Amino acid sequence: MAKEGHEVKFYTKSDDDKDAGTGFVDTVDNYEDNVDWADLIITDDTIWGKVNEDLRKKGKAVIGGTRVTDELEEDRQAGQDMFEALGMQAIESQDFTDLAKAMAYLEENPRKVVVKVSGKAQDDKTLTYVGQMEDGSDVPKVLEHYKARMSSGIESVQVQDAVEGTEVAIGGWFNGKDFLDPVLVNFEHKKLMGSRTEQSGIGPATGEMGTIGCWKDKGFGLYEETLRRFVPLLKKEGYRGYFDINCIVQFDPFADGNFRVRPLEMTNRFGWPTILMQIEAMKIQNLGDLFKGIAKGSAKDFKVNGHYCACVVIGVPPLPYISQEIADKMSNGMPIIFRDGKCDGVYPGDAICVDGEWICQGEKGYPCVATGCGDSIQDAQMQAYGRTRNIIIPNMMYREDIGDLIPGKLVQIQPLLQHSILSEATK
Repeated sequence: MAKEGHEVKFYTKSDDDKDAGTGFVDTVDNYEDNVDWADLIITDDTIWGKVNEDLRKKGKAVIGGTRVTDELEEDRQAGQDMFEALGMQAIESQDFTDLAKAMAYLEENPRKVVVKVSGKAQDDKTLTYVGQMEDGSDVPKVLEHYKARMSSGIESVQVQDAVEGTEVAIGGWFNGKDFLDPVLVNFEHKKLMGSRTEQSGIGPATGEMGTIGCWKDKGFGLYEETLRRFVPLLKKEGYRGYFDINCIVQFDPFADGNFRVRPLEMTNRFGWPTILMQIEAMKIQNLGDLFKGIAKGSAKDFKVNGHYCACVVIGVPPLPYISQEIADKMSNGMPIIFRDGKCDGVYPGDAICVDGEWICQGEKGYPCVATGCGDSIQDAQMQAYGRTRNIIIPNMMYREDIGDLIPGKLVQIQPLLQHSILSEATK
């Protein structure tokens, strides 16, 4: 937006991330003194709901969540309950604030499950554990390990049945009334290391190591089963911004259309690094004007550069963990060098800019993200990886398989990506 000519001021609430944005945009120490100055306010986290509501009451154009949408992401069980209330087939799950009760529950009901944490600890994705034993005998041992961490941000744990199928997410931009066209069908790659057979990968879980997205106009089956169900709620809340639902799609010959869409979780904010590949695709128009239109409810659609987009996360130590000590020892202060001197399609994460030079800074080890767009997955991959290989950082790491398995995934769920005759006629 600053490159487009808009005046931008950037505020970070977290004390651990106060350096964020330094050298890239003008930073400020508080947002309150700048509210009257701004004609568009964008918040990007699930802690701003009450503030956003108050700002909207004052007539400010705001992109961001509400107290209700914040809770639906932060409280995993509240999110699952909402899925059920809106007619979706949520996966059986239980929340526990007492790990001893969680272990006792699993001893009485042994099965393969996934363990997710709620509270501030959600930021540490390495705490997500996908059970490996069919009888669930491995999970109590993992919960025993979590017991010592209940005082360090883990407010509760969710035990969710493990289900087989194709994992896919769908997200869109909501303008307070409806989702804009197009929406984004996207496939996350969450594990640190790549795999020839598993899209998620191998090793510790991360926020994400990369994503492939496919832009489609509304009206197809997956949209109807997911985002469309949330339109009345989001409209009632006055939500403006990006909204995403991650799902497991199961083939079931006895279900309508032969598929069951099982929601896992929702993201009621910008998804990272997904937002960066979206920016790369959407910046063929003026993003500042587009986002202001979304906040005011006047924007109804937007253009994208290609049908597909891709992003590749560049990591350095301490990725996938969060450690200021390791970051200071191994990475912080390290230059981010571009072989050809150009940073086109590369977006900063844990980095600052000093005299035009990008420098690693932070505690998470996510210095930057390379993106690409194209009319095929291969075109988007090629551009993203071309930009990835233009980057030099000592000890940098990234996955080389982002998108390799996605053509097969798209085939598996192809019936859900088709527009019906009715939806085409309505459109």
